Amino acid sequence: MLLIRILAGVIVISFLGLGKLQAQSSVAILETMVQKMPDKPAKVDSLNRLATLLSSKNSSKALAYAREAEKLSEQIHYTKGLAKAFANQGQIYVNIGNEKDDQLPDYEKAAKIYRKAFNFYKALNDKGLISRNEVLSFLEGGVITVYQDLADIYYSEKKDFKQAAAYYRVLSIKFEEYAVYVRDLGLNSAMEELKAEKLKEELLKKDLEKRNLEVKKRKLERDKARQESKLRAAESKQKSILLIASLVSIALILVLAIVLFRDSRKQKNLNNQLTEQRNKLEIKNQDIEKKTREISRNRDEIQDKNDQITESINYAQRIQEAMLPAFNRIQASLPQSFVYYKPRDIVSGDFYWFAEVQPSINSLLAAINDVTTKDSEGSQEELRSQLTAFTADSAQNKLETTKISHPEIIIAAMDCTGHGVPGAFMSMVGHSILNEIVTQKNIIRPDEILAELHQSIRSQLRQKETQNQDGMDACICKINLEEKTLEYAGAHNPLFYVVDNKMHTIKGDRQGVGGLHEGVDRTYTLHTLELKEGMSFYLSSDGYRDQLGGPKDKKFMSKSFKQLLLDISSKTMEEQTQILDEKLKEWMDYPCKYDPVREQTDDILIIGFRV
Repeated sequence: MLLIRILAGVIVISFLGLGKLQAQSSVAILETMVQKMPDKPAKVDSLNRLATLLSSKNSSKALAYAREAEKLSEQIHYTKGLAKAFANQGQIYVNIGNEKDDQLPDYEKAAKIYRKAFNFYKALNDKGLISRNEVLSFLEGGVITVYQDLADIYYSEKKDFKQAAAYYRVLSIKFEEYAVYVRDLGLNSAMEELKAEKLKEELLKKDLEKRNLEVKKRKLERDKARQESKLRAAESKQKSILLIASLVSIALILVLAIVLFRDSRKQKNLNNQLTEQRNKLEIKNQDIEKKTREISRNRDEIQDKNDQITESINYAQRIQEAMLPAFNRIQASLPQSFVYYKPRDIVSGDFYWFAEVQPSINSLLAAINDVTTKDSEGSQEELRSQLTAFTADSAQNKLETTKISHPEIIIAAMDCTGHGVPGAFMSMVGHSILNEIVTQKNIIRPDEILAELHQSIRSQLRQKETQNQDGMDACICKINLEEKTLEYAGAHNPLFYVVDNKMHTIKGDRQGVGGLHEGVDRTYTLHTLELKEGMSFYLSSDGYRDQLGGPKDKKFMSKSFKQLLLDISSKTMEEQTQILDEKLKEWMDYPCKYDPVREQTDDILIIGFRV
């Protein structure tokens, strides 16, 4: 704080000797500094100095600074600053006339304010704050009394405020000159104190440097002694290391010699063993070459047999394909239809069957066949009645031209036990028996066809004696376009159909065809549907539904299969076939960490048609 006040005092005093331009620059600097001064007395002195500098140039601004100094002095009880503030205000009111020609000086106000300033300066003197040299002689030699009496006479009695202001101003200036003198003495004293402090600091610094040098010297001596000790210890350690190294070297040379000797002897033994093993290997190589030739010969034989078997299977494929009904036959009766047939191997255990039958003739032939197996008078009478009716109808319509315009259609999707060659053999058996049941025995109801097929398979395969359990799952439909009906019976495999864009399912009986069966003969449920235009029907084996694939290597399942059929039911038959094939490939090729390469799980058969 002392340093700030000294610096402010130096700046204020330096303004007294400045020229006009320099004074203006100094006023600007001082104005900036005043706002940042933390020391309030120093700030009061600076404000008073600004008021003095501006009193003859800018009375309004000077008066503002003087009043600010007055207010701040009263707050901090700074009497000297307050006296100077009043003195500045008195001078400003005297200078107002000099600054503006059209305005007269306010001597009365100036005299009043000078009087206040004088009173404050006098108070400072009474307190013993002013009592030095030539100002002291002015204040105590009676001159002050004369000036004070004159000022009071002109102020109170004569009301000559101008002359009174002049006397008061002289008194204020004398007191202010003494204040400046005292301030100069204070500054000089402060400077001397600063010099003394600086000298003291320099002496302390030199003393500290001297002590640091002594400390460093002692440290260097200790470090030198420590280094010499370390050198002696290092020399001793080096000698010990050299001695130990020499001893170790000698020991290593001895060990190395022993190791080399042992290795040499061991290598000799190894060479002998290698020679013996080489001889054995040559004998074994000869045996391996002999066996390789044998394996190669066997491989060639196996390849030949495999080729023969493959050729036989391919021949069996051609036979099986020849047995299957031509698709153009199916399409002739059911124009909007498709057959998606995809064997897992070359030949398949799945097959489809198709036939057209004349309902009236076949019903009569079935009745005749039934009568031949029964010995009852009632049955014979019934047969005579049917023959009479049929003969009369034939005579009326000329039998040679009698023919149903829309014969009934029987179509079946069959899934035999196993796949590949065993399944193919079973499919041929099933195909042959179906031909016999429908075309020879004239059985055309789907449930009766399944029951007869079951008995025939058991009989032909002698399953009761051999305990053979081969059989098949089936889905058989009979379509009567004339009467607009469809009859269905199934063994395990269901019938799917779409009507009004909704999927429906008729489940097959939970029993297959063929296989061991104890007790009464098997019977199957007959389901009859009324045909509506646009209905789509799907018969299938379980191969598509059981195909493994997808992200988790799971079965495609019936739910997904039915949804797929529903989605494609409105498309053309060619598009449906294509979508079924693409969806299957997509399902099988789906990336999966469990089984990155998937093969077809089972034979696949799907028959679709729209009425």
